[in-house]
Amino acid sequence: HPVERGGALVLSAEDDEAELHRRLSIITKAEGLDFFDLQWLTVRSLAGEDALLALEGPLGLIPSPLFRELEERVSEERPALVLIDTAADVFPANENERAKVRQFIGFLRGLAIRFQCAVVLLSHPSVAGMANGSGISGSTAWNGSVRSRLYLSRVIADGYEADPNARVLANKKNNYGPTGFEINLNWADGVFAAEERETGLDRMAASAKAERVFLKLLRT
Repeated sequence: HPVERGGALVLSAEDDEAELHRRLSIITKAEGLDFFDLQWLTVRSLAGEDALLALEGPLGLIPSPLFRELEERVSEERPALVLIDTAADVFPANENERAKVRQFIGFLRGLAIRFQCAVVLLSHPSVAGMANGSGISGSTAWNGSVRSRLYLSRVIADGYEADPNARVLANKKNNYGPTGFEINLNWADGVFAAEERETGLDRMAASAKAERVFLKLLRT
């Protein structure tokens, strides 16, 4: 899918440098690239370190020294994308506290506005969020405070997962366009690859074939 080209800054609190390097090696190989092509990518591992981007203050949350460091780095590099992994590692309060969730998202929105970049915050869904297909965890402010929300999920029907390598990336919220858009993905050789989208002609052909089979069975 075509996207705006530019630098990217990734803050990972879950994976160490060796794991990030291993994954990047697989991805670059799959894309026909090498590490020299990643000169506009900055990846910082915070695994095992204090990764909080905010701290509890007397009147609410305040930006942490790490957030100020991130802000300075974004100001220097001017990336098109800032990706933070994950909310559970960088958010200091209870995920159900609506006011603090909104304030925290406000810090990230400030980065996006000041430096004209996209900020993506990764988050794990709750058991209930996986069960009902919403992908939400904690306060509804996590969904209400952002401009867009994507949900990556397994393909399970009636409790059965036909293909363990299949995933769906669904657009659950979009303030700037329609929702409901989905991208089918397949995991192979260490990377997710998007499947080709079905065209209108494909759907018409499949529908016509199904109708022919139905009528044949009906006659039988």
